[in-house]
Amino acid sequence: MKVLRRSHSRRAGVVSVRLLSVNRRAAERLQAAAAAAETADRSQAEYYLQLLYERCVQIDGKIAKYQTAMERYASRGRIDHVRRCRRLIRIEEHDRSRLERMIAALYRRFPPPGMRPSQGAMGTGWSLPTAATGRHPTPRAAGAFDQP
Repeated sequence: MKVLRRSHSRRAGVVSVRLLSVNRRAAERLQAAAAAAETADRSQAEYYLQLLYERCVQIDGKIAKYQTAMERYASRGRIDHVRRCRRLIRIEEHDRSRLERMIAALYRRFPPPGMRPSQGAMGTGWSLPTAATGRHPTPRAAGAFDQP
């Protein structure tokens, strides 16, 4: 980038114009700082995704537990307990949907390399964990948050 600078000499009426280059070292430092910030942001996003996925697995486990308890109470005719289990399941499902929205927001902000922004976060081959797997999902494209 070039900056136009006017300088006045001691003689009246003489104005010289010269081009100055922006300090390249300063520009390189800015680029390095921006790259470091992006790397740190992606690293933090990966960390939060892991936490959110773990929480999804916990919620799925609670839902399964409440469903088995609800079936047990229904077979015994304990309608009041069945209602309570249904209410707890609805609460957990609501929490799960909030987590899915947070995960989608992270994917919109930090899409894996190769993912087009128009694909959205949830329909891109990324699956949420289930109680059966209990682990962070594996993307179809390897190295989701790896830097090129």
